[in-house]
Amino acid sequence: MKVLVADPNPLIRDVLKQALQPAGWEVDFVQDGPLALTYLTEAKVPVMAYLSSDLSGTTALTLIQRFAARDPERGVCPILVSLKNDPKATVEALSSGAMDVIVLPMDFEVIRARAELAYKIMRRLEGAAAAAGTLEVAYEATPSNVRATFSTLGEKFRKVQTFATASSHIVSAISGLGLDAAVEVEKHVYPDKEPSFAMWCTIVAPHASIWVDVLVESDRKSAMLLFERLTGMPAESGRDALDTVGEVVNIVQGAIKSGLQAEGHEVMTPVVPKPVATANLPKLNEYIVDRIRVGVNAGGILLSVTLFVCTRPVVRKTVESLRSKDVTVESLPMVPGVDLKLVNRGVMLDDRAVSTLREKLTGEARRLALNVIEAPALLDLLRGA
Repeated sequence: MKVLVADPNPLIRDVLKQALQPAGWEVDFVQDGPLALTYLTEAKVPVMAYLSSDLSGTTALTLIQRFAARDPERGVCPILVSLKNDPKATVEALSSGAMDVIVLPMDFEVIRARAELAYKIMRRLEGAAAAAGTLEVAYEATPSNVRATFSTLGEKFRKVQTFATASSHIVSAISGLGLDAAVEVEKHVYPDKEPSFAMWCTIVAPHASIWVDVLVESDRKSAMLLFERLTGMPAESGRDALDTVGEVVNIVQGAIKSGLQAEGHEVMTPVVPKPVATANLPKLNEYIVDRIRVGVNAGGILLSVTLFVCTRPVVRKTVESLRSKDVTVESLPMVPGVDLKLVNRGVMLDDRAVSTLREKLTGEARRLALNVIEAPALLDLLRGA
């Protein structure tokens, strides 16, 4: 077991060092969020991560959400560290997957005892997963600065033929728009500047624990030309061009979905194409995720298609613990005497849906549970959050 202390305050780093080193654990230190992100991403063994509420760059909550569901064999046990006794922040951290919340000052022996308890829980989880044969194969994540056509996908995803042959699926789908000259190019088509238009959607294969975000980017000139090629008339506004990029997302989504279905996977598409704020696109590299990136040149129309692929297991959640962006894997059962629209399979819950469920359901109905998949942290950037 390794221990990471991520805190900008040298006094707090020293306090945690004095509390934890007598337990015989190896304790490492970083001072900001990005360094913590790199450390935890590259870790090959379980890590108990003490994450300060004052981290800069990448927040403690972001790190908790990113690593809380990591495979047990490379597990991260996130623990929030704060100098403020803030009940709201405590609930948010625990709901996001933190194992514990430490509010300093706290007695050294209490810190050590709570760390040992968290360690025991991690070991039990790892043992249970191993006994059930559910441990995932550890794999290398894509380096954040990769601009090549393909990333090195993890071993789990190489077994999915649709991802292994994604470039041909993508190029064929775009050619199917009537752009017969569509060809794959060898590098990302926007090496120097941000694209003007970007649209995304999501594909979920729940029983395979696969989550894919499809992102299509285009410069303004290409998007306007694409609209003209498809409609036979000039685009009157940027909105016309953006909607056309959305059509490309639709056809790429359809191609990947069909490929997964042909391999026997049940597939849901809980999100229709949505625009992405281009200011958020550079931030995507803060998230080290497996990706396939394909550049396409269709007779002078330049498009970039990225598939962000990750593992998101199905989890059982009560109505009380549901949160915005959870994707339903089953329909909400009928509740006698409650006037409530059904939540169907493949729905991405929003704040209104979650609030309505909690308002309408009382008593035993609050224990009603659904199988859902939790969205990866990357989704916040794509949605502009």
